[in-house]
Amino acid sequence: MPRNDSGHEDCASPSATLQRQAGRAVVRVTVVGAAVNMLLVAIKALAGLYGGSQALLADAVHSLGDLLGDLLILLGVRVWERPADAGHPHGHQRLEIVITLSLGLILAGGAVGLSWRALLDLQEVVVEPQALPWILVPVVAVVLATKEVLFRWTMAVARRHRAPVLVANAWHHRSDALGSLPVLLAVALAAGDARWAIVDPLAAMLVALLLLRVAWRIARPAFDQLIDAGASPEEVASIREIVVATAGVQEVHKIRTRHLGGARLAVDLHVLVDGHLTVAAGHDIATEVKRRLERWGPQISDVVVHVEPDDGHRDGVAELRGA
Repeated sequence: MPRNDSGHEDCASPSATLQRQAGRAVVRVTVVGAAVNMLLVAIKALAGLYGGSQALLADAVHSLGDLLGDLLILLGVRVWERPADAGHPHGHQRLEIVITLSLGLILAGGAVGLSWRALLDLQEVVVEPQALPWILVPVVAVVLATKEVLFRWTMAVARRHRAPVLVANAWHHRSDALGSLPVLLAVALAAGDARWAIVDPLAAMLVALLLLRVAWRIARPAFDQLIDAGASPEEVASIREIVVATAGVQEVHKIRTRHLGGARLAVDLHVLVDGHLTVAAGHDIATEVKRRLERWGPQISDVVVHVEPDDGHRDGVAELRGA
């Protein structure tokens, strides 16, 4: 593992720099996504109204949910990037978790509404089936391709910056693309042949089911983080490895982690050191543990190190709280 042997702290902590970079990436990707979604909502709604396709109108509602998600992110990122203050000593990053959970709930609500609308439309189609115009086929195909490209780009940026809120938004784009697949099939079958008109509301119901699945994938991790679920076993193992490799640390235990927002973690741990060290020496070891975790750890934003002697006593002789 590489390390900085200069003994000096960086002017800006690595976690703060990563957070600023992630914030700029979130804004850039979300602005582009919002513009594309606004265009797609208009195209789907107009085409659905013109062709009388309930599946395409349902898809427009789906894209409208994506647009609302983009707006929530653009509003929220300005808040969760603010530095810690007296009222929020851990910062404001947890708002990112709240917004991610909200995006999942928006999708779930949209899915329930689409299901109900599709059931009503199914009854109407059975009584009076009508063919759809062929022009809807290329329209849906272009929409599907656009959303898939947007998904891949957003997900690539989300993984690069470890931004769960962008992962949620990327899956919004993918769910929109997947939802357009049954719409494309339904429109192609029902175009010019009223006998296949029934597949249009059935496709709308399938879109709703896909939405529910994606909503679960988005909301479940955010809910876990909101109730203080800890880091993954792999991340805890990485933290342990970094700490025990620090000069002066004999053992580490009581590692506790929680998510401050997205992938950023707060870490609280106890290290065992030589019991004959002075308080100043123990503080220096705690400082080095903090520095190494912020530099090499899994996006750690806050560190509390409790120093304990190795003579069996467990009263901390030094404590250092990370910024």
